[in-house]
Amino acid sequence: MSALVTSPFYSYINQNMGRKIAGYLSGAPLIIGWLFIIFGNSIVYFYIARVLMGISLGGVHVFLTMYIGEISEDKIRGALGTIRGLATDVGILFTYCIGPYLSIPALGITC
Repeated sequence: MSALVTSPFYSYINQNMGRKIAGYLSGAPLIIGWLFIIFGNSIVYFYIARVLMGISLGGVHVFLTMYIGEISEDKIRGALGTIRGLATDVGILFTYCIGPYLSIPALGITC
C-alpha cells in the first residue's frame, strides 16, 4: 500500500530533482527498513520496516524503469526490463526458500 501511495511522489522527484537524488531517496528507506528487521525486537518494528520498504520500493520501481529506459540501447531495453522483474522474483523465491530455516535477524542479514 505504501508503494502505491509514494510512486507519484517519486515520479515528481525523478522529473524535477533528477535521477541521482531519486535513487538515493529511494534507497534510504530500504536500508533503514532492513535495520529495523535486523535489530527489531517487537512486531511494531516489523510493521514499521514493512512500511519503509514499501515506500522505498515504490521509488525503486519508478526510478529503475526510467533509468533503464534512458541508458540502454533500443535492442536490449526489453531484456533489461525483464531481468529487473526476474531478479525481483528470484530474490523473493530465495527468501521463501531459506526463511523457514533462519531466525528473523539472520534472514535480514542474509537478504
